[in-house]
Parts: sequence; C-alpha cells; structure tokens
Amino acid sequence: NMSRPSFPGLASWDPLPPPDAISISDLEPLALLHSLRYLYIMHDHPIVARDEELIAFARKVPRLRKLSLNPAPEFTPTHESLPTLPIECLPGLAEALPAIKALGLCFDASQDIEYRPVSTPFQALESARFNYSPVRSSKRDEIALYLSTLLPDRAEVSAEAADRWHD
Repeated sequence: NMSRPSFPGLASWDPLPPPDAISISDLEPLALLHSLRYLYIMHDHPIVARDEELIAFARKVPRLRKLSLNPAPEFTPTHESLPTLPIECLPGLAEALPAIKALGLCFDASQDIEYRPVSTPFQALESARFNYSPVRSSKRDEIALYLSTLLPDRAEVSAEAADRWHD
C-alpha cells in the first residue's frame, strides 16, 4: 500500500508541487529580518503557498515595500504546476502590508467562486504584476471588478513578463 507523501500546508488531495518548487516555509527564515523592505524571488515554478501561510509570513515583515514572489514562473502550465495561492489572499495581504508599493504574485483565479467587493483595499500600492495567474474566462469581468475594489485607482496593473520594477 503506497501512501501519498506529506507536504506541510497542503491538504491531502491538493496536487503535489514540483519537487524543486519554493514554499513559504523555505522563505520563513527571512521573516526574522523584521526591517526587510524588498523581497524578490524568481524561480521556474510558482511559489507553493496557501493564503493563510503567505499572510502570516507578511505580518512578520510589515516594512516590506516591494514583494515579488515569482509572478512570471518559467514553467509550462500543467494541472500539477498551477499556482496553489488563491486570489483570495489579496485582502489579507493588503491588511498585513499597508505600506506595500509593488506586488508581484502568481495566483490561482480559475476557481468557480463568487468574487465580492472587499473592505480592506491596498492603500499605497502603485504597481501590481499578476503575470501568469490562471483566470477562469467566464469570471473575467467579476475578477476585474474584484480587483478594482482592492487596488487604488493609480495602481498600474500588468500581466507582461518583461515588466520592470522601478524604485
């Protein structure tokens, strides 16, 4: 009888991450750097994270101004390599990182759920990169409305891999 390997933070029936994917637990030692202001991670696969893990990590580094967790992974999307981070993490990040100016994530917006306006929007966000985040096509308008309640009007939203981050 073969048992399925265990990965902390993933439900038992979630797709297994690629063996060399980076998880929030891999980044946890960085949370000791309470004055951390910039964190950029680039990798072949999406960061393996659940929303509560990422939000807990963000609360430990509240001075972050720029956070880029591999918004443009170098992978060929398959069911096994889709992002584990749901789009629903964004309001919690807005609360945990009130001074964040630039955010780059690869999240999953492909679920068939109802997206409702949020009460905790980003206050200081100027740039958002959600490059390779899968989106359910039937929910595009709803997701756009959801994002419009989260992001300041002045925020530049981009989905291009060649985007540059400016200080």
